Amino acid sequence: MGKRKYSRRSVLKTSLSSSLAIPKSSAVVSSILTSIATSSMAQGQNQFNKKLITMFQAGAPPRWMFDLALTPDGDTSKLLRSRWIGSRYEQSGGRYTGTVYATTLQNGLHMPWIWSTNIPTSNGGVAPMSNLMDGMLSIRGVDTGNSGHFPSRALHFLPIGTSKSIAALTAEKSSAPISSVNLGVDSHSLKSPKNLSATTIKNLDNGLVELMSSFREIQNNSYQNEKSKVSSLLDSALNMLNGQSETLNPSTIALKQNMTNAIELFNRDFGDLESVFGQLFLKYKNLIDRSINPSHIIPGVTDLPIGTTGSRSDSIYRSTSSGQMTKDDIRDIYVPAVNGDKMARGFAITEFIILNNLSSSVSFLAHHLERLSGFNNSYDFDEHYVGAMSSIFINARYNTALAACMYEFISQLKANNMYQDCVIDLAGEFGRIPMIQNGSWETEHAGGANMINLFSGAIQGSHVIGNITAVSGSRMNQNLTCGYGGDNGPEFGKLGLGHFAHTLSHILGVQSPVTSAKTLVRQEGTKFVPLLPTGTIVDA
Repeated sequence: MGKRKYSRRSVLKTSLSSSLAIPKSSAVVSSILTSIATSSMAQGQNQFNKKLITMFQAGAPPRWMFDLALTPDGDTSKLLRSRWIGSRYEQSGGRYTGTVYATTLQNGLHMPWIWSTNIPTSNGGVAPMSNLMDGMLSIRGVDTGNSGHFPSRALHFLPIGTSKSIAALTAEKSSAPISSVNLGVDSHSLKSPKNLSATTIKNLDNGLVELMSSFREIQNNSYQNEKSKVSSLLDSALNMLNGQSETLNPSTIALKQNMTNAIELFNRDFGDLESVFGQLFLKYKNLIDRSINPSHIIPGVTDLPIGTTGSRSDSIYRSTSSGQMTKDDIRDIYVPAVNGDKMARGFAITEFIILNNLSSSVSFLAHHLERLSGFNNSYDFDEHYVGAMSSIFINARYNTALAACMYEFISQLKANNMYQDCVIDLAGEFGRIPMIQNGSWETEHAGGANMINLFSGAIQGSHVIGNITAVSGSRMNQNLTCGYGGDNGPEFGKLGLGHFAHTLSHILGVQSPVTSAKTLVRQEGTKFVPLLPTGTIVDA
C-alpha cells in the first residue's frame, strides 16, 4: 500500500473532531482550534498580519470638543453655532462664564481647540496632542440609520445589508491563535460564516488572567491534561502536514505556520500575568491620572475659575436632569476619587494581546471617567442633561486622558513595527444635537450626525472628510451645525455606515462586506489617501 496522503481538509476535520475532547470550559482553546482551521483555509501563501482595534464610546459623548472638527477647511461662513456647542470657554471678569467654538490650525486642518495642547507621556514628559494626527482619517456626517444606543452599537459592527463583520473577516485571514477578543462591548457581533467566535471578557479587573488561563501553569491536573491533549493534537497535525508537498499544495504553508504558532503559545511562559497586567495597568492609569490632575493645565479650559457665582438658573449649568451645578468653580467637581481605571484596564489588556500577536481583532470600551463630584457618581457619556459649562470641562479632561493613552498605545505599535498593519477604529453609537426640551437646553441622539475616526500607519497624513450641514427640527428654536451629514457629490451622496465599512475593509485588505456603498480611500504605494477633499459645510 502506498503512503497515505492527507488533504488539508482531512487534517482540519481530524483536528476539529479531536478538539471535541477538550473540556467545554476551555472556550479559548476551542476558539484557537477553529481559528487555525478557518484562517489557514483562507490564507494560502499570503501572510496576513493586519489587526483591528475598536475603541468604542458606549453612550456617545459629544465630540465637537475633540475629534469632530466642524470647520476643518477654515470656512466659518456657514457655521451656525449654539452656545451648547463649544470647544473652550469665554472669559469675563477673570472667570470663564460662556462658551466659544475655537479652533487651532494643526497639520493643515482647523481642529477643535484641544488639539493645540499637550498630553502626558509615559516617560514623565508631555507631547503635542497633534502628534496623534499623523495617520488620522476622520469621517464626518455618517448616518447610522438608527438613533438608539443598542441598535446603533450593533450596526457599527454589522451595518445593514451585511452578513459578516469586518472583525470576522480580519480574524478569518489571520494566523493569530485567538480569533477575536471582546472586552465588554455590548452588541459586539462577530458574525463569522466560518464559525469563529469572539472570546468575551466582561470583568476587566482580572481580564488578562481570565483570557490566558488556558495557557498558564496552574497547580492542578486540568491544565496539564488540557495542555497535553492540545499539544499532542497540534503536533500530530503538524507531522502529517510535514509529509505534504508545499509545491503542490502551497496553502499548507499557512496551516503549518498556524499550527506552529499555537504550539508555541501553549509552551510559552507568560510569567506572572498578575504582575505583567499590573505594570501595564499602572502605566495607563498614571497617564490618565496626570491628564485629569489639576496640575495639568489646559489653556482656555482649566486655567481660570469656571462659571458665574451665586444663583444659576441657566440650563447650561445643569449637571443632572434634576439639578444645577452648585459648585462656585466647576473645576471642583474633580476630587481625588475621580478615575479612569476601566479605560486603563482596556488599554492594558489590548496592548498585551496585540504586542504578543494573540489576536487580530480586539474591541474594548474607551470608558468614561468615574466618581465625579456633583454627578451622584453616575456621570456617563449619554449627556442628555449635562450643561455646556460642565460638559466642556469634563470632556476636555477625558479627551486629554484618552489621547494620552492612544498616543502611548500607538507608540508601542510603532516601536514594534506594527502600526502599519494596525487600524484603530474610534467610534460611538451616534452624534449629538443640542435642542430645547421642556424649556431647557439638552443634547439628544443624532443618528445622522455620527463621526468615526480611524488611526493607522497605513493612512498617509491627516484628513477630515465628509460634508456636514445645518439642521433644524420641531424641538429646536434655531438652525445649527453639529455634524449632520451633507451631500458629497453624485459619487458618494450622504455618507453611511456602508461607506465606513467598505473603507475599513479596504485599509485592512479584506473583502468588503457591503456592495451598496463605495470606499472613501484609494491606495498609493503602501499608504491610503481619501477620495474626498477636506470636508466643508454645505447647504441642506
